[in-house]
Amino acid sequence: MIAGILETTTVLIHGGEIDRHFVNYADGFTIPHTGSNLSLEFFGSGLQEITDESWRVENISLKTVSLLPEEDQTIFIERLYLIALNRRAEQNEMDSSLYAFKTDSGAKVVLDLFQGQEFIDLQLSNADFIRTLYKTLFDRLPDQEELSAWEQELESGKLREMAVYDFLRKQEFEYLLKRFDVVAFDEADNAVFQMKSFVNRFYQLVLNRNPDLEGFHFWSSRLADGTEAGGDIAQGFFKSAEFINRQTSDNEFLDIAYRSFFNREAGLEEKQYWIEALSSGASRLEIIDGFVESQEFINLANSFGIASSDADKTLFKVKRFVQRFYQLVLNRKPDAIGFNYWTSRLVDGSETGGDIARGFFKSVEFTNRQAADSEFLEIVYHSFFNREADLEGKQYWMNELLSGADRLDIVNGFIVSQEFIDLATQFGIKAE
Repeated sequence: MIAGILETTTVLIHGGEIDRHFVNYADGFTIPHTGSNLSLEFFGSGLQEITDESWRVENISLKTVSLLPEEDQTIFIERLYLIALNRRAEQNEMDSSLYAFKTDSGAKVVLDLFQGQEFIDLQLSNADFIRTLYKTLFDRLPDQEELSAWEQELESGKLREMAVYDFLRKQEFEYLLKRFDVVAFDEADNAVFQMKSFVNRFYQLVLNRNPDLEGFHFWSSRLADGTEAGGDIAQGFFKSAEFINRQTSDNEFLDIAYRSFFNREAGLEEKQYWIEALSSGASRLEIIDGFVESQEFINLANSFGIASSDADKTLFKVKRFVQRFYQLVLNRKPDAIGFNYWTSRLVDGSETGGDIARGFFKSVEFTNRQAADSEFLEIVYHSFFNREADLEGKQYWMNELLSGADRLDIVNGFIVSQEFIDLATQFGIKAE
């Protein structure tokens, strides 16, 4: 038995036939070995000096190695796969995870793993699922009170996907990822979470239940791809056979409508007005249509980062187009002045999507990033095609750059491509 305490950020211990991964390591463990001597190597950032005397053991050599940020992140990914899937990450999984750390967030890597078929096929019990989340995302096990509370939520119908989001938004996960120099949860993650939360609340408020997985993903994807606006989702729930079969009284119907559309209780005068309207022959769907068009619902939908109606949806698409160039090209959140400027230029037609793209890539701020050619091309592919570069395409453009092509020439080549024209169309704008 070897025991000790390391006041360190990240540690991988290699000895004999095993590897052990820890964060803020304080543990006792056994390392099986057959030789008379054992060599242990400690890899991590911020490692203190370690001697064999400090561990009260003999015939052991100890070595510490400080890691570069990407090596440190490799340890986190290895640890994630070992705990969640009980195996090492394949090289392609490691590469894609490291790239996601650079361009997206830690949450993206975690969500891809926990929503993957391999993890789902493990068919973990609720208790084991929660223990896995605590171990991978908080680097600890839950106490009995925490475990019982989560088991109760999952047994009552809470989706595991939403449970993962709850963990990803906690400070404990943020602090863990900071040690690996990784953004835990970014604006893009929050936008997806807000859309899913919007759908989730309609299940709870209108249908009085937690969502089923198929329906939840259907409505969430319709919001995400712009097929439906918030008002469309709301009308779908109130028009559903499931809600109609609840056979609510007019009074109950109005209580549900006010909570769903306005996130508040109805005032006495407001409620009486609508009761009288219903008694005079107004249909419930007419009332729902009126609520959808109200400024109060527009504000509520906007607070979840979504459009309330088709008219509102057009502006939201334009805003999302501009926002993604800030994130992908400048690697930051938009400032209010610049964001409003570019958005208004797209809305009034004085600029095209290609004009906006040129503006970002020509900016002093992007030039000062001093991106290498390979990194520049990855940014271009993500910005214009919303995907990683294919090997053949990337090599072609690398050769162009090596032959003296200007980066702006390459940007212009992407702007006129059909792939970017299709992307711009999805956001309701012209590419050029």
